[in-house]
Amino acid sequence: MISDIVRRLHHLRGEHRRNIALFCALVAGSGLAVLMSLFFDGSMTGLLIAIGGVILLATLLLRRMARQTRDSIRQWQALLNAQQRQADQQEAWRRMRELLQRDLDEDAFLRALLDTTAEVLGVERAGLWFLDEDRALTCRMSLIDSLNGLRLSPNGLDGYLASLTCNPCLVTSDAQHDERLAGLRDYLRDNRIQAMLDVGIFVGGELRGAICCES
Repeated sequence: MISDIVRRLHHLRGEHRRNIALFCALVAGSGLAVLMSLFFDGSMTGLLIAIGGVILLATLLLRRMARQTRDSIRQWQALLNAQQRQADQQEAWRRMRELLQRDLDEDAFLRALLDTTAEVLGVERAGLWFLDEDRALTCRMSLIDSLNGLRLSPNGLDGYLASLTCNPCLVTSDAQHDERLAGLRDYLRDNRIQAMLDVGIFVGGELRGAICCES
């Protein structure tokens, strides 16, 4: 599928280059016809003007075709990007399935989990946070080394924890102004986090932590 899209894009780009070249040639031809009409006698002037008009009309039509081709290239490029992302995600999950079959220690597995999650979502920040007995959040592991071991006070976390409990997937594109994350506002501001996708971790039906992806 991806190879078919690449071939189609290559064809469209070639067609677009040809349309641009013809467009430039027709513009030049139209201008030349008008200039020639200024130097010939009256018997030729009407004919040259007519020729210039035809060339100008063809130029406008070609310009429209070039615009349509350019739009098609954008659409096919978007499709190619989507197909490539899907292929990358499938490859990442395949590697994760292989890891599950290997005898890895806990830290190695968690690191691979975070790496794969970040790759699938296209983010650089992914971390595993656990709830302590006092309902504080502690970063068990993160792709950002400075966050490892960081502890966030339980004060103000009720909305965030309640949201994860009711809906195990929390998504926001405006994290610093999301009321559910009011207790995390200092952390979000200090780390310049604008968007989040957090997935709750449940043990025996009880929320015990979350996998957090941030950008």
